[in-house]
Amino acid sequence: MVSNVSSEAVVEPLNTPPNKHQRIPESVDLSIFEPFNGFTADMLETIASKSAVERLPPGRRIFNQGDMDGKSVFLLSGQIALIAEGHPAITIKAGSNEALQPVAESRPREVTALARSSVTLMLVATELLYEMTKTTPMVSVRRSQIEEGSKESRSRAARIEWVLNSPLFFRLPSPHVQVLTRRLEEVYVEAGRTVVNEGDDGEYYYVITKGSCVVTRTIKGTDKKSRWLNLASVAVLVKGL
Repeated sequence: MVSNVSSEAVVEPLNTPPNKHQRIPESVDLSIFEPFNGFTADMLETIASKSAVERLPPGRRIFNQGDMDGKSVFLLSGQIALIAEGHPAITIKAGSNEALQPVAESRPREVTALARSSVTLMLVATELLYEMTKTTPMVSVRRSQIEEGSKESRSRAARIEWVLNSPLFFRLPSPHVQVLTRRLEEVYVEAGRTVVNEGDDGEYYYVITKGSCVVTRTIKGTDKKSRWLNLASVAVLVKGL
């Protein structure tokens, strides 16, 4: 739930006229964003010259769920909230992994995007991005690194993909899944090691991708623990119990 974002904010159209756009801040390195990380210097200059930069106050609506606009939105500074009916809001912060790609790029838009803080956005025509990506002989640096990575790296990527394709995530809007993809961290746990303790505040969810876990609970009125569940290598979420 987003408590500091107004749901009655005025809609800010994404078709900003070229004569009203602001310059991209010099501190912004476009080459860190996807798909710009596969572009040449000339292509980056083209993007910079044909994009629009907007600065919006907290609470301003960026786009609505169901919109069919033709702009790709990149978050340069600040925080935005992605809200889909029936799902918890997700916050994206500038500079984070999930902010290195266009925000909720699917059409029609599967989520509503609101500015949680003052934000700076770069708006690029989606058709222009498509044409430039299609014609460039270069490939994404990030994708190349994955393809040229070790067998273990590819194996980890495959396990993460398997988790996100499991029934647990079928109902999540694709923007939520994209954010999860960049936030999942694989951790190896030795046999016998405690993952979470009963009664502790749970800060994370855990997804078992390989191996199995035993869940125990303290017997009421004693210090003894009893086996409660056996969790196998399936996409089961475990939080502080």
